[in-house]
Amino acid sequence: MSEECETEKDDPLVNNDIENPELERKKKLICLLSIWIVTIIFFTIIIIVIYIILNSETSESNPDQEPKNDTKPEPDIGPFTNSSLKALYDISVIEKETLLFDEDLLDKIYSMSIDDKKVNKTNKYIFNDKGEHKLYIKFNISLESAEFMFKNCTTLKEIDLSEFETENITTLAGMFYECINLISLNLTSFETKNVLNMSYLFYNCYSLKSILLNKLDTSNIIDMKYMFSGCKSITSLNLKSFNTKKVKEIKYIFHECNKLENLQIGKNFIISEITDLSGLFSGCLDLTTIDVSYIDTSHTINMSQMFKGCIKITSIDLSNFDTSNVIDMNNMFSDCFSLTSINITNFVTLNVEDMNGLFSDCSKLKELDVSSFDTSKVKNMDFLFYNCRLLTSLALSNFNTSKVVSMHKMFSYCYSLEKINLSSFDTSKVQNMSYMFSFCQKLISINLSNFNTQNVKDLQNMFYGDSSLINIDLSSFNTQNLAFIGRMFYNCNSLTSLNISNFDTSKIRSLVGIFSHCNSLNNIDIRNFNSKSLINVNEFIDMIFNGKPSNGIVYYNSNLFDKELIDNIFVDWEKIDIRNNF
Repeated sequence: MSEECETEKDDPLVNNDIENPELERKKKLICLLSIWIVTIIFFTIIIIVIYIILNSETSESNPDQEPKNDTKPEPDIGPFTNSSLKALYDISVIEKETLLFDEDLLDKIYSMSIDDKKVNKTNKYIFNDKGEHKLYIKFNISLESAEFMFKNCTTLKEIDLSEFETENITTLAGMFYECINLISLNLTSFETKNVLNMSYLFYNCYSLKSILLNKLDTSNIIDMKYMFSGCKSITSLNLKSFNTKKVKEIKYIFHECNKLENLQIGKNFIISEITDLSGLFSGCLDLTTIDVSYIDTSHTINMSQMFKGCIKITSIDLSNFDTSNVIDMNNMFSDCFSLTSINITNFVTLNVEDMNGLFSDCSKLKELDVSSFDTSKVKNMDFLFYNCRLLTSLALSNFNTSKVVSMHKMFSYCYSLEKINLSSFDTSKVQNMSYMFSFCQKLISINLSNFNTQNVKDLQNMFYGDSSLINIDLSSFNTQNLAFIGRMFYNCNSLTSLNISNFDTSKIRSLVGIFSHCNSLNNIDIRNFNSKSLINVNEFIDMIFNGKPSNGIVYYNSNLFDKELIDNIFVDWEKIDIRNNF
């Protein structure tokens, strides 16, 4: 490049302009820049070549190295976990055979991970001739545990366990945990007389359609919780051979067996001395009948979600249930959409503390006798009768609610409820009454004069959508701790007058929708309403009482509530300021 520059200097054409110093300076600058660019390109090429050579040498020296995976694999819990299987995805199909494991190799398997190159060199897994993941196993040692052995083997479709020695095994807990593509299992060869734990055995085996279990010996099993939970494809279970006399844990055993239609129980399938029966049949969407004659509940403490989501069950006879020790009944019958009859006349509820959602979404239930319920210890009644849309009446005169803290949506969506007697209710400890009577569309009047609301913080949407409500007596309401009141009377379009003169709203920040769509309301007394704590009220002023009648009377106190706000909210209404009466 420098020679070219010199040659350019000697050129006669160039020499003609040599007397121009500015031009000469520019030419020298161009020459230097060209040299600099060529130098950079040259060294860049050298660096790239060196990198390629070094990378090639590294690859040759580590032929079995796995590509880097930024996602940290889950730790192996059993010897045949998904991480080990993933390491073999690219291995070509090889001939079927049964492999023997020695004890030393088994120890190594427990410690291997997906990044260990030895995984690729160990023929632990055999594929069938279609390249599908099929596993044949035979051990030359006797195992004592198969706990989580195939946990998260998400690609396995078949497992041949016909020669699997199980006579010394004491736990099968989680053995096929989340084998989500496993289609069928034959466990008739299993010797399980020493097994104590079968919890989570088939947990979340979503695709499992067939399980042969008729020869399993369950006489010594103590733990069966979540055993079939999440087996969403299985339609029939034959458990006639099961002996459950020693079982102490059985909760959620059939949880979310969505397609289970046929459950066969034998005379030795006895549930007794079990304290927790929560979720026992929850999510059994296709089960139409449930035989509970084999269930002894005399020791049971927890019945939460026991029949939750049994959407095809039409009747349940629980007359044999002893519930005298039960503490938790939350969501016990919730989402039983088809339930038309339920016999709970013998229920003893003197120890129950949680009735949250007990009959929630029993939308076809027309009659419900809870007159014998002792609710003296109940703390939570949220959603208790939620969406019991066909109930026309409820006998609650014996209800003792002195310890209840929350009644959120207790009667919400009881469309057909025409009257309700709450004269026995002690609400002195209740903090949440939001949505309590929302969408009780046939409720004409309600007497809440005995309600003590001194601890209530939330009344928002309490009567939302009660379109037939003509009269509400709220004279006893003490709202000194009230923080939320929005949409309390939303769409109460039959209400003509409302006396809430005793309401203290000094802690309330929003009145959004409180009287919205009360189209017949023409007389309102809010003389104790305080506007000083309201935030951004001008932004939502149209939402406080939109859909109101064109005229009416409002009573207020300008010492507490801003007069300009009253004028903007109750346009064209007569405003009576009673400040001089205070």
